[in-house]
Amino acid sequence: MIMRTYSLFACLLVMSAIFSCTAPTPEKPKDEFLELSGNPSLDKFVESEMESKDYKVRRFNNMSIAEFVDLNNAKGENIIQYTEVTKSGGKPTYSKTILETKEKSARLAIIDLATGKAMWEKEFPMVDTKSDSLTVQKFNSLQACIDDFMCKNQCELEALANKTCETQFAALTCCLANGQCFSVHLVFPPTSIRCLIRPPFDFPVNFKGLILSK
Repeated sequence: MIMRTYSLFACLLVMSAIFSCTAPTPEKPKDEFLELSGNPSLDKFVESEMESKDYKVRRFNNMSIAEFVDLNNAKGENIIQYTEVTKSGGKPTYSKTILETKEKSARLAIIDLATGKAMWEKEFPMVDTKSDSLTVQKFNSLQACIDDFMCKNQCELEALANKTCETQFAALTCCLANGQCFSVHLVFPPTSIRCLIRPPFDFPVNFKGLILSK
């Protein structure tokens, strides 16, 4: 009787070892956001998450995009940000925020990753800077021109953006002492927590504007 009990116990141990070794490893849940965004490189994109009682937002921000993008040197489509937004009890939506150059303009757009359609877009015209070169103030550098405008207008535009929770835009012509002129478009997105925890979530706060020349 003792031998039978021992044999049965040994058999159970062997069976237990076999099943524990062959048990399949649970699969990781599918990350649709990563698949649709092309699995952004962490060397170039920084991931962040934000959550409120109504929304959960996940972003990949392209940190190689400077605050001011010189589109004379950055041709084609430039991806600024990937965004995943999930409303409580709803399905997530996925988008990318892009900046691209055209022949006589630039386009800032938010594209639905599932459909490829623009959810929002804004055109920035390439101003004829030659006609402005005779009437605008001359600066020693492009940055000096932008700094002068920001000193006079930044506080007002940022306050309006945070009051309305809507991105504000401004355009100016910057001409240098050497005769070169640039068309500069500035962007002032909301930065207050009140605005950041409500839609739209697709506009990146690190992007400040773009530079075009003719």
